[in-house]
Amino acid sequence: MMQRLTTNVKLMMLFLSRWKSPFFIKCKLGVFQYVLIKLVTAVTSLILELLGLYHEGNFSPTDAYPYITFIANLSQCWALYCLAFFYFATKNELSHIRPVGKFMCVKALIFFTWWQSVGVSVLFSMGLIPDAGTQWTKEDVAKGIQDYLICVEMFVGAIAHQYVFHHSDYTRNRNKGALTSAL
Repeated sequence: MMQRLTTNVKLMMLFLSRWKSPFFIKCKLGVFQYVLIKLVTAVTSLILELLGLYHEGNFSPTDAYPYITFIANLSQCWALYCLAFFYFATKNELSHIRPVGKFMCVKALIFFTWWQSVGVSVLFSMGLIPDAGTQWTKEDVAKGIQDYLICVEMFVGAIAHQYVFHHSDYTRNRNKGALTSAL
């Protein structure tokens, strides 16, 4: 049992040794910086909201929202840039699992939902979203629009995922060796 574990670890290290290049490390750091910055901006937003300094959707220079939005957008753009470079460097090795559609499907959902929330916030801050009777304020209507749009996007995204992440990509019968390469 211990010998088998040692053999597996050696094989894994042999496989991973080719991924220790400076290029791969830079790509990995470019993507992971988004995770760290997203965490920091989320915690900062929470603290600033409690202090009354963060008003989502308010683009006033005295509020923290536009600055945090700018930092998050810059971080997202850098992460996508690094992922694109990684793809172009490995597209021949990854071609059997058709990564472009998978990448675009996942990133489009994340990208569109985030930018749509910024767009709804801009419409709200410009006063273009009206009240809906006596029960719903402008802010409630803006949040409802955002929630509705996310529901529609998730429906479309689920259909797209059905085609892009098809199970046959990972079976041995269709792409010989694709299952072991994908794992």
